[in-house]
Amino acid sequence: MSTDTPTHHLSENDLQQVKRLVLGAFICFLTPKFFDWNYGSYFAVYPMIIMGLVPVLTRHIVRQFLMSGVFNVLVTIIIADVFVDEPVIMIILMLLVNLLCFWLMASGMAFLAGAHSVLAIHAMVQLGSYNTTDLLDLCTSHLVATLLATGSAFLAFVLFPDKTPRSPPPKMTKSYPELIHQVLFSAGIATISFIAFQMFDEKDSLSAQAATLLILFPLRWSGAYAASIDRMFGTLIGSAAAILMQAVLFTWGENITLQTMFYLLGVMIFAAEHIRERRGPARGFCSMTALAIFFGLKSPGSDVFYTAMYRLASVAVAVFITLMLAYLLHRLLLRYWPTSS
Repeated sequence: MSTDTPTHHLSENDLQQVKRLVLGAFICFLTPKFFDWNYGSYFAVYPMIIMGLVPVLTRHIVRQFLMSGVFNVLVTIIIADVFVDEPVIMIILMLLVNLLCFWLMASGMAFLAGAHSVLAIHAMVQLGSYNTTDLLDLCTSHLVATLLATGSAFLAFVLFPDKTPRSPPPKMTKSYPELIHQVLFSAGIATISFIAFQMFDEKDSLSAQAATLLILFPLRWSGAYAASIDRMFGTLIGSAAAILMQAVLFTWGENITLQTMFYLLGVMIFAAEHIRERRGPARGFCSMTALAIFFGLKSPGSDVFYTAMYRLASVAVAVFITLMLAYLLHRLLLRYWPTSS
């Protein structure tokens, strides 16, 4: 009889991480609702990034998250305010930002900072490029959400620390051609995504835009293909869970207490699945973030069924097109920048 630990087993440290994610989700969901702050999806998603993508909280992690938050605001002001009427310069600057972010991720120097920045900058520049957007409010919300997520992470680690020391992650060993290939591949597709969402005026498809970036986190074509399946399933499950919760709540759907209880239940289930998978932003993480975006953006009187179906359809189309472009760019890079990986 095999004595191997089953893949579905959650260790004591895993349970502590689930508790931390639920506490962070509770604080960062309820705070903007209580103060009636805008951009609730930022507040809902950021604690999942800092406590979901990395299972520890060190000075290096905190520095990455806070510095990337300030960097994101500066870049957004430059691109979406100073050069908003210069599309060519905007594209060049976004390409440079993408190259920097994916180099930080691919090299392993500051993966969290790169991931946080590439997601936040694309969303903020996309929103900030519209005349109807209050750029000051957008940047302020981003900074406050970053600080609140960091503070909730500190509190969560104090209340629910790991029971046993964690082993340090293995160091990355990549050849120079492989590193350059991954950076060019990811930054190229991210820049094409930015151009597409600017051209087609997709202001209300931030979930789809984020999906085109999240599937690039494995930094290679084979990983992007697998991640796209995870993203699709995660979005489907998260959206279905949101619809089910609203159907159960029915006329009490606007009750913030009941909303919070159902939301935290969903976060707990998806956080546990994310940790069981042990492979980064896979189905559990995507389901958790889909649920967070849904509840973060929910406003009184909004059509939750239409919102969920629109988000699912837009994500499916965006991911499919991104995959086709990713495969073409991957083959092109292999021809002119071969790598052994």
